[in-house]
Amino acid sequence: LAYLKQLEGNTEFPIQADVCYKYTTKAVGDFCMRADLTRTQGGVCQAKGAKPVFSSGSPVQVTSVDESIGGRAKVILKFKIKTVGSGSFFKPDTTGAPNCVRGDFSKENFVKVTVNSGVAGLTCSGFSGAPPSGDVRLTNGEGTVTCIQDGINVDAVQKATVTIEYNHLISASTRLLVKHLPGFEGTTLSGACTAGQTNSCLTSQDCPGTQTCGTNLQWGGCVDVPNDN
Repeated sequence: LAYLKQLEGNTEFPIQADVCYKYTTKAVGDFCMRADLTRTQGGVCQAKGAKPVFSSGSPVQVTSVDESIGGRAKVILKFKIKTVGSGSFFKPDTTGAPNCVRGDFSKENFVKVTVNSGVAGLTCSGFSGAPPSGDVRLTNGEGTVTCIQDGINVDAVQKATVTIEYNHLISASTRLLVKHLPGFEGTTLSGACTAGQTNSCLTSQDCPGTQTCGTNLQWGGCVDVPNDN
């Protein structure tokens, strides 16, 4: 590499790279269905308490699922969503293209959540559909989705799938030291070369010039060839 501008000495430059890309997190959690949730005798499962959940490795995950009874044929499922990676998160763009605009508070710190229990009668946190899907705000990196599963008429352990879609913005920064090499002023070509290699170069004179590659694999200054001023 060669810096194309004139330097009087070694100079440091800060460099930052921002990357915005689409990401999808999937999680699966078990919950208990009972034909009559008001009955206290034992059954195939218990419809209360924390349930096992398995989330894909990603910067946003479903960290817990909690189940409670909401009626004779109704359970309440609470999914906790948490950021576990660095960076910023944005609601996916309707065009499907990655879009991470800091300061757009209608999208920043939002994720799109879809919950599918495989059973009819599921509604979640103000959004519905089949399966229910909507946007969830992450406050201090956390959000909660509460769903109600109605119309249960069997005893079974059922799996609920949670899909979280978002745009992820990550940044990395470093400092780059550009060294001043005496005798290489006026270099007009850049890039590595082979020691001893010569190449034509452009000069402000009305005649062509050549450059010779030094032992440091950098082009030297332009030399008037032939030497006719």
